[in-house]
Amino acid sequence: MSVEQCYNEKKKFLEICSQFDWDSFSSLGEVIGLFPQESFILFPETPKDGVIFASSMVDGIHYCMTPSMTDGHALDIYYVFPGMGDHSVLLIAHSMDELLSFAIGIYGAFECVFNLDTPQEFALMMEEVLDFHQGELEDEDVQKDLAVLKDHYHIKDYTPSEIFTIITSYQS
Repeated sequence: MSVEQCYNEKKKFLEICSQFDWDSFSSLGEVIGLFPQESFILFPETPKDGVIFASSMVDGIHYCMTPSMTDGHALDIYYVFPGMGDHSVLLIAHSMDELLSFAIGIYGAFECVFNLDTPQEFALMMEEVLDFHQGELEDEDVQKDLAVLKDHYHIKDYTPSEIFTIITSYQS
């Protein structure tokens, strides 16, 4: 995938997300911490040729995609947390399908993947998070947004342990 194709993928994502009610506190973006961005501040940590398409709306954290450096993948998606040293830029997915599946599966808690040592610890922590957010995921507005995403992306159900294992495997 070229940088131009990354921009096309961003455009598709922004068009799909434009159908969401972003004024609602119960929007999907609020639930999974993924807010589409037409433009965003470039930080020194943002990968060269990185196409920023979303942010968490906290601390400059943003998501960008680049043409893949990994065999067999079209693109790489990074979680960029400015100012975190060695953990500022982390590869978290190889497709929008995968990113959205992960974000929905762990309510966008990507930073937690890198603060725990085992899939079991992550799964236990995520049980508390999921219990806290369960009502939000069942909200009618969130369900509508999810249905829109599922019309355009192949969203898989992953357990938190599977997400932890996959994302940490990308770091080696």
